[in-house]
Amino acid sequence: MLEAEAVRLREILLGREDVSPLLNLGSSTAAFREIEKPHVDRALFKPLSEAGVAVVHCDRKKAEGVDLVGDILDPALRAELASGGFRCVLVANLLEHVRDRAAVAAACEQIVGPGGLVLATAPSSYPF
Repeated sequence: MLEAEAVRLREILLGREDVSPLLNLGSSTAAFREIEKPHVDRALFKPLSEAGVAVVHCDRKKAEGVDLVGDILDPALRAELASGGFRCVLVANLLEHVRDRAAVAAACEQIVGPGGLVLATAPSSYPF
């Protein structure tokens, strides 16, 4: 995620009152968000937290800074997430890495339910 993207996502999310709790799907690790790409935490997640937005980081890999581990297409994980009361799913720079984008989008919609927000981004420079 570029810094400008993190800033824009923050603006969008803080401009709404109904995004907490927020699920950060494909979150990667705390080291990625805070050390490799420190602007991600500084420009996006820290301000969200300071504004009272509860953020849950979810990724397929178990690592420090990943709150929930699993594959969003696993029905058991999806059911757990759907019962979690998430009002927003952030899918930043993930869809270009999955085989079935439609299934991931449908899973996100199921998690937030009616009236929820799915906010997705993808890089314009990805090869396909």
